[in-house]
Amino acid sequence: MLSRQLIFACSLALAICSSAILFAQEKKLEKIRVGGGSASAAQMSIWLAKEGNYYEKHGLNVEVISIPGSSLAIQAMLSGELPIIQAGGAGPIQAALSGTDTVVVATIAKKFNWWIFAQPNINRIEDLKGKIFGTTRFGTQSDLASRIALRRAGIDPERHHHGPDGRAIGNHQRNGRR
Repeated sequence: MLSRQLIFACSLALAICSSAILFAQEKKLEKIRVGGGSASAAQMSIWLAKEGNYYEKHGLNVEVISIPGSSLAIQAMLSGELPIIQAGGAGPIQAALSGTDTVVVATIAKKFNWWIFAQPNINRIEDLKGKIFGTTRFGTQSDLASRIALRRAGIDPERHHHGPDGRAIGNHQRNGRR
């Protein structure tokens, strides 16, 4: 009698464990598309989580899409193509100020981590006065950071700034200078 109860208990335990294992293996991952910004240290968390399978460990099948610049990433999110993006603060803030319904959930860095690269004859930021300063794209984090840096140096960014197409923005464009 005891052996029958033991066999039944073991069989029941095996059945429960087997079904739990099968259920765990059949669990479908929730698919989600996420837009990511530049390949910088501050923006690498989205890619590191993908490569480390952290999304899968939490039930997500994440397709990470590289989008150069927060202004383009915001456009993709607002179009409904992406439910969530990782972007620099400039794009989401500018979009919210324009009246769109965006929410900043978290931030990775609370200050700009930017460097200005220049020709050898430019040693200080003040040496940029009278020069044309370029960024990746209008409305991106690098655009905002460069405008702030130029203003802090006493340089009007509207006179010494240009966009990704190479055309000058501000007075240079109005004066016909390219």
